[in-house]
This record gives sequence, structure tokens and C-alpha cells, in this order.
Amino acid sequence: MKSIVSIIVVVFVVFACREQGTKNAVAIPKVISLAIADTFLLKRLDTMYTSAVSIDTADRVFVTAEDEARLSERWIEFHNQFASYLRSKDLHSEKMGQTFITLYCSKNGSVDHASYAFIDPIDSLTERRYTYHLEEFIRNHGLDIVASKPYSQCGSVKY
Repeated sequence: MKSIVSIIVVVFVVFACREQGTKNAVAIPKVISLAIADTFLLKRLDTMYTSAVSIDTADRVFVTAEDEARLSERWIEFHNQFASYLRSKDLHSEKMGQTFITLYCSKNGSVDHASYAFIDPIDSLTERRYTYHLEEFIRNHGLDIVASKPYSQCGSVKY
């Protein structure tokens, strides 16, 4: 009887570990809508990328005033370029309103992933177009600031 229970426990543990391994191996999409995002996925991103700037200076990538100024400059430039790109695709602020966005960047400043949420509801076609164009844009545009480790930066913008 003890051996049957032991076998069942071993099978359960092996199965649970395989399931966990499968869950961790799930690919992270390039662009993620926060409205439908899985909490596990967002936590995974947060563990993979350190906040570029935060109140806690011990837990951030950019600590000097010069680094913060450079990041701010690149953040604004990135969103100005993206706004121009969206206008060229006939997507503009009247259709979207305020957007909360997080860019997850590699050490070299290229954007690995982006997550977003619209503050005001928008129609599904506009959101699909926004997602598509954001994914296209971040393939060739990033914050382009080299850091010691992958980092994330978030903020609210209006295009």
C-alpha cells in the first residue's frame, strides 16, 4: 500500500513539474493589451526587466540625474516618432485618447515587448490597428539607451 501511495505522489510531482515547465516556456507576445493580459505573464515580465527609474534608487537601472534626463529625452522622442507613424497610418489622438504604455527594453535599448491600456474605451478595430502598428514600429525603434541589464519604462501618453 505504501509503495502505491509513493508511486502516486511521484507521478503527481513529476506531472506538476512538467506543467510548470510548460507554463514557464510560454512565449511572451511582442505587444500585450493590459485589458486582457494574464497576471502570470505580467509578473514574468516584471521579473525579467528592472524598472528604469523608480522611487527606490536601489532597485532601478538609471540612477544619475544625467541618465534620467537622457531617458526622458529618448522617451519623448520615441513617442513623438510613434505619433507621427500613427498619423501616417491614419490613427490619431481623436480615435485613441490617453494611453498607458510600458516598454520592456533589452540591454541595448531595443524594445522586446510593450504593454498598453487605453484610459478611455475605444472601438475594437482601432485597438487592433494600434496593436498591429505598435508591433511594427517597435521592430525598428526603441529607446536606444544602453544599460547594465534589461529595463522597463512606463508612462501615460496621448498621441
